[in-house]
Amino acid sequence: MKTNLLSTLTIYSPVMAMLGYPLVFTIIGGSYISIALAAIASLGALLFLDYLREKSHLWWIGLLYPLLLILIIITETYLLATPGLFTLVADGMTPARLRGMMYYLIVPTSLLFFAAMTPEFRKLMRLPLVVAAFISLLLLVPMYETLSYVFFPPEGGMVSDATTGFLVAILIGFCGMPILTILGLVMSARLPKQIRAELADK
Repeated sequence: MKTNLLSTLTIYSPVMAMLGYPLVFTIIGGSYISIALAAIASLGALLFLDYLREKSHLWWIGLLYPLLLILIIITETYLLATPGLFTLVADGMTPARLRGMMYYLIVPTSLLFFAAMTPEFRKLMRLPLVVAAFISLLLLVPMYETLSYVFFPPEGGMVSDATTGFLVAILIGFCGMPILTILGLVMSARLPKQIRAELADK
């Protein structure tokens, strides 16, 4: 195998794809960092799925993950140019809430990315997959709360039990994100050796 940019990027594509997780930490600011991380992660995810295309008949279900990251890039770019654009979606849909919804979906859609892998890759990525599944369950609360507030805004702005649950789920999920990020990067770093060997045989 001749070493070229495409093969090198493909080899390290799983590690690049896992950089989607740190995006969650940019939810309260840092559009330029968000765009850069989403670009790297989406490129890695697409390259890895292209590599998996001949090995897994389920490779296509992983496309939702890079597509979401590309949507984040587009949204962040529009928000930089026109901050008030997305208030037209609904009366309560502020840019912060719109970003929040997309960023909450990063972890759940990554589960489909894991599912697209071959069995031996899924076995290696089992631990980050379990952590991602746990965090995804927690994120159902803020996603429900955000959509409820946007389309059915409460009167008075009092803190409800649902809002308290929202805050708790967010805090627990955010505490789990560093663990998921580290596990994802460490475990995915083991995949390039296999990919390199298989590309060398072609």
